[in-house]
Amino acid sequence: MSSKSDSDNRSNQLNPNNDAYHSSRGAYGYGDDDEDEGHVIHSPNFHHSIPQATKYAEQTYAFGAVSMRHLVIYCSATFTGIDRFGYRTEVSFRDCLEPFARHVSKFFQAVFEDEELAIFAVFDPTSSCLPWHVPMSADDITQTQGALTLERCAFVDKRLQPMTYPNQSELALHRSLSSDGGRSLDARLTEKAATKIESTPYLAALRESIVPLPPSLGEFEIPQSGTLSHEDERRLIRHFNALKKTMPSARVI
Repeated sequence: MSSKSDSDNRSNQLNPNNDAYHSSRGAYGYGDDDEDEGHVIHSPNFHHSIPQATKYAEQTYAFGAVSMRHLVIYCSATFTGIDRFGYRTEVSFRDCLEPFARHVSKFFQAVFEDEELAIFAVFDPTSSCLPWHVPMSADDITQTQGALTLERCAFVDKRLQPMTYPNQSELALHRSLSSDGGRSLDARLTEKAATKIESTPYLAALRESIVPLPPSLGEFEIPQSGTLSHEDERRLIRHFNALKKTMPSARVI
């Protein structure tokens, strides 16, 4: 019996389908009781929740415009968003500011009853303020007013833009090559200069309209991508169409 038992045990240890084969080698068995124990590798990524660094963020910008007939408007708009996994909402805010500003300028023109805009400005309080936006100080109106220049406006009508003239060498070359001795060029320059309008009153009017708590255009949730979808664009159009009905008339200056 002992010999037969030893023989059977030896056979079992050589049979991979027998538990004795695995136990003799110090390996795990494949029984039902062992299914969840040793041979399933558990990744900590699946068994532990990843902390989500979620932070609510918002930023308020301002927008101002003056029409050619000296109507002025100045309003604010607040962007909101949520930081997830370290995503920086200020990046998406910055990327959305330009397309959003286009909708605001069209809205202002509608408030002006389709009158031409003389100047349109975007006031940005962030450190990433673009060269064609006005640096905005939430705590110092005087500083914001002083930062408003023609060069900082997002849009300036051609009539308000400074007159540019050819330099002396360009004028001399043109006069030497033209059949009329440059008289046609002089006439064009004179005609162009006659269309120019002094920009100082328009800038002064917009500076005067800057106040600590301007009327709000609303609060807008900005997509993390920083890109407005077609549906986002349509929502903005519907929002501004509805807002126009309740917006007070632009102030005449």
